[in-house]
Amino acid sequence: GFRGLVFLFLLFQFLSVSATSPFHFALLTDLHISRGNTSMEDLENSVKQINNTPAIEFVLVTGDVTETGDRPSLQMAKSILDKLNVKYYITSGNHETKWSASGCTDFGEIFGSDRFSFEHKGVRFFGFNTGPVLRMADGHVSPQDITWLQNELSKKDKSLPVILATHYPLQYGDVDNWYELTDAVRSFNIRAVLGGHYHRNAVFAYDGIPGLINRSNLR
Repeated sequence: GFRGLVFLFLLFQFLSVSATSPFHFALLTDLHISRGNTSMEDLENSVKQINNTPAIEFVLVTGDVTETGDRPSLQMAKSILDKLNVKYYITSGNHETKWSASGCTDFGEIFGSDRFSFEHKGVRFFGFNTGPVLRMADGHVSPQDITWLQNELSKKDKSLPVILATHYPLQYGDVDNWYELTDAVRSFNIRAVLGGHYHRNAVFAYDGIPGLINRSNLR
């Protein structure tokens, strides 16, 4: 593959989900799109590689889409991601919130929302913002997003496997109210939380829920 491109392909046999057809998808995170560097070329290469991998059925993009959250960079990121042959689902990161000149409204206007929910082959996916409320503060999950997630989860069978996607790891030092989220979803079949932020591959546990962190898309 292209230099510096790492995709997280999750075959759901790994998660031991019974009665679920195996499938593959790609996770892109920490794109840090900004003019004047190689970030746009890196994303172009990722999109080409995904489009040349027919097994990939969709893409998750988990935050820090841009370096400074400015509207031109967000629009550039969207123009590249829109070249994907498969659907992508996106949420924001701390770089979209802590430097946002628009009061964090540009992301939603350009991408439609900073949270998503969908079901694929019997597995439910949810993504939402974990960016800081104040500049340089810890990450935070808003009460309205926790309520939204609980309401969405309650609409279907609680036994269905669920994958959450956030930018920050859901742990002390990263998200100040991570425990409110894990408490809210504990009664559901949460199989993993996917994300980024650390620019490296890592495996964590959030109150026993596997947390899989992917490296940055930057070379």
